[in-house]
Amino acid sequence: MRIIASFVGCALLSSIAWHEAAAAPDVEVELTARVVSVWDQTNILNDSIQVGDEYIGSYSYASTTPPLYSGPNFKEYHMFGPDATHMRLEHGTTVFETEGPNVRANVHIFANDNYMGADGMSLRYEQGLRPLPNGALIYSVNFRFYNNSGTAPITPMLPITAPDLQFWPERIITIQGELNGTVFFIDLQIDSVVADPLPPLEISPGKSRFHPQQRFDAMLLLPANSGLVSARASSNGVMLPVSYPGSCVLTAPNSQGRPAVLCQNFEWALPNAPEAKIDWHVELQGGAILENSVEWELLR
Repeated sequence: MRIIASFVGCALLSSIAWHEAAAAPDVEVELTARVVSVWDQTNILNDSIQVGDEYIGSYSYASTTPPLYSGPNFKEYHMFGPDATHMRLEHGTTVFETEGPNVRANVHIFANDNYMGADGMSLRYEQGLRPLPNGALIYSVNFRFYNNSGTAPITPMLPITAPDLQFWPERIITIQGELNGTVFFIDLQIDSVVADPLPPLEISPGKSRFHPQQRFDAMLLLPANSGLVSARASSNGVMLPVSYPGSCVLTAPNSQGRPAVLCQNFEWALPNAPEAKIDWHVELQGGAILENSVEWELLR
């Protein structure tokens, strides 16, 4: 099953320094967008792009890319090379995309920023963009998302899911290009996004049987670079006295960058379970939900 949503944008500053991503892209978002404005005074585009044209495309990045700059409510990430990030937009024979080894992009994210008083994210490609067939250069392609109310479910971490577009009233892709010293601009509004589902929630230990005098801890392993909002356990609809926040805690970072939730002495909760199947429900920052079950039988 895929996650489907709709999205937005705002212009943000770019940077002159670059940092190579630590891993290959693991987040790919497919999208549809339509042209809402074209500024092309010398007809560089030869009327090939019209308001209302519908584009399909995608962008991707490695969610484990470390931030180059950080603050309490913002982070800036720099990515270099096709193995770190890529994008593509197409309508008929018109294609905008990254190519070659010199792809460069940066990401700015601010969450309820005290200075800007809003939420926003910008993924801006500024190098390694394929020229148009007539030789026109593409200076930048900027995917911009903005919520001036500061209510979007976002953190400064790179998102690992498709955005929920209901929280992004502005969503714009701006393309800037040039031919013989004359520039053109194209704005597209993003209408929908689709992303592959998150990896399953991992639960440790796996299926087991426990002696009444045996103690054990439960561990939940979350997707890389995700932020935890809450976690809870239940059995046959009965809530167990185990939760985060509450009796469970987040552990120290691990080498895979995957948050882990530790629920110590889980055996104390098993007598409250009406059956061996334990259901876990986890909410991540950004609104994503992970659910999984395990069989932990208590010998009576």
